[in-house]
Amino acid sequence: MFVDEEVEFVKSQIAHHTRSIRYHEGRKDELKARRHRGILRRFEEILSKIELFNEQFPVHPNNEIAIRKIEPIGGRIGNVEDLPEEIRSQLVSVQYDELETQILTVINKRYSGIATIDEILVGLWREHNDVHQRDVLATKIYRMVRKEFLHSVAGRKGVYSTKPIEEAGEATSEEKATGE
Repeated sequence: MFVDEEVEFVKSQIAHHTRSIRYHEGRKDELKARRHRGILRRFEEILSKIELFNEQFPVHPNNEIAIRKIEPIGGRIGNVEDLPEEIRSQLVSVQYDELETQILTVINKRYSGIATIDEILVGLWREHNDVHQRDVLATKIYRMVRKEFLHSVAGRKGVYSTKPIEEAGEATSEEKATGE
């Protein structure tokens, strides 16, 4: 992130060296004009890099960088449960995403969008006949929470939801809208 002051400085240097080139060309001092052309070219390169960077990482009014979430390469395949095993077994990048999809499906289908690790373990067995080690599953769920695929339920250890749950005592957004 480059703030306006740095951008303005670079632009002022571009203007200065442009004027200096004209001045030295007018005085037939090609050596100094060439030196200013080289400096000008560098400042123009810097400005284009700054503009590209600022375009990719815009700054919000509160001066926080808004980092675009770029969909990871390999993660664009989506749900692969419909593919035959011959294809799925060959997909390296999807093997972990398949478990994530199964976890989300189990939580939504069997437990109405909210479940404990125990319920997820049982649900994975009942839906997919898969046995998972608790610590491996806990690690996967932790990563899913970090990626915001799952949400920890405040005040409830080991309880996860597929949608953010507001803290107890707070009205839900629907209750706030209806005034109930």
